[in-house]
Amino acid sequence: MIQNIELRWLYDLIVLEKYRNFTVAADIRNISQSSLSRRIQTLENSLGFEVFDRDTSPLKLTEKGKLFLLHVRSLLDDFEYNIDKIKGTNDIRSRVTIASAHSLAGYIFPKILGNLKNYQEKIFYVESINVNETVDHLRNGKCDFIASFYDDELMNTQFLCHKLFSAKLYLVTAPNHLGCPKFSLEDGSLPLMNYTDDSYMGKKVNKFLQEHQSHSFSTTFVSSMSILLKDMIKGGYG
Repeated sequence: MIQNIELRWLYDLIVLEKYRNFTVAADIRNISQSSLSRRIQTLENSLGFEVFDRDTSPLKLTEKGKLFLLHVRSLLDDFEYNIDKIKGTNDIRSRVTIASAHSLAGYIFPKILGNLKNYQEKIFYVESINVNETVDHLRNGKCDFIASFYDDELMNTQFLCHKLFSAKLYLVTAPNHLGCPKFSLEDGSLPLMNYTDDSYMGKKVNKFLQEHQSHSFSTTFVSSMSILLKDMIKGGYG
């Protein structure tokens, strides 16, 4: 049985994880750096595993630390919510933090939140970021939920997932003045409007092109913004 874990140590952990620096975190917690270091060390001893990898700069969470932080955030949020409820505080609403891919946020959240019966009892904080960052946010305990495209890193027992819908990639081009496709697969060289290599969609597109040996495509424009790529295609550039 785990014993003698103080609540203040958990708040220390949250602050230290945010700033990844003992000096800064100690100043915010209004204690000395040595005191903060001892508290975190005592917490880790009580847990039986290291939460932070101290050999890195800035500090990094260990894999067990990432999972523990998820539970700490949830525990503290629930604790504060229930204390306010017991005190009879008016207009108490629990906080739900969600990280979402840019291209999904506007599409799914009006539908999801509109179907929740207790929507008004919570405050939803939705941060719209790229797909890779959403996965990192969840793995590092920075959010409660994410809305993301499929990712192998999340397909393990640490996380629960719910499939919302399936999506397909389509090759599109603008019409010419006759209403026919401006570019055809029969053309010798096709100007490709592509996503950046490090983006989720860019990796998917490039993998598809490699597997199908699509040498007829010549990348002429690259962006991580779907709406910009769409406008370029509608403009007849690729």
